[in-house]
Amino acid sequence: MSDSSNSTASKPEVPALGKYLASTEKKTRDKAIKSLATFLSDDSQKSMSPLERAKLWKGLFYCFWMSDKPLVQQELSSELANLALVIPSLDSAVGFIRGFWEAMVREWAGIDRYSPDDKKVPASLSYHLADIYLEELDKALDTSNNDHNLPLITLLKPFINLSAYTPNKITYSRIQTALLTPLLDELIFRATSSNDETTEPQPRKRKRSSEAYPNIIESVSKHTSKAQDMPSAENPQIVAKEVLNAVFEVAGHTDTKDANRRKMYALWKQRMEEIEGPPEGDGVN
Repeated sequence: MSDSSNSTASKPEVPALGKYLASTEKKTRDKAIKSLATFLSDDSQKSMSPLERAKLWKGLFYCFWMSDKPLVQQELSSELANLALVIPSLDSAVGFIRGFWEAMVREWAGIDRYSPDDKKVPASLSYHLADIYLEELDKALDTSNNDHNLPLITLLKPFINLSAYTPNKITYSRIQTALLTPLLDELIFRATSSNDETTEPQPRKRKRSSEAYPNIIESVSKHTSKAQDMPSAENPQIVAKEVLNAVFEVAGHTDTKDANRRKMYALWKQRMEEIEGPPEGDGVN
């Protein structure tokens, strides 16, 4: 018993807030969230163990579950998102966010009863993330300091990897249509538009309605320009090639599904030709 008490005394204990977070009374839940924010903002608190993190996020999950009114949910969503920002340690903050995703995977089966395998990330959760990812990233950049270098390839890699390894055709298609294709469309449109000012215009199959993801494009273009000393008009082309090369690289992994590999190589070839034109010798007879 003494060993246990000594070990727990070495760091602040995670407050036992589970039953308060899941209370039917909003005032009780609100008070528990404030207590948690105070604990997380403590400089002396160390990273939580996986078990502590799981217990905490189970309570937070049901805290949101009990908040069944739209405005209450919206307010709580903002509060929970801001909790990650009050944690002084980067490792602890990342661990806290990891706990959120672990909870989503663990609890999603209770929401999506058609999930075939609750030990893996549910397909519907992947679809939802792909649907909102670029829009939410662009919003985040709109409210942040754009002097930071956006690690676009790092942020896209989980989706590129999932495209390679998933056995689900719908998952592959959803990632392409909801995430990679819209981003590449925007980058390539800007790249070819800037080239059209100095070269003969080439017919373009895709139509464009309005400028998309302005903050993402601005951030990656700005830092590409600084890193490579290139005119700003050429930056979307460079970024598009980086995205495509990341797709090409993952497609070559030994554990990439053969069907997905063929589609990823075809994507790389098609979109590279949109940027650079067909390779020499590929002319039509």
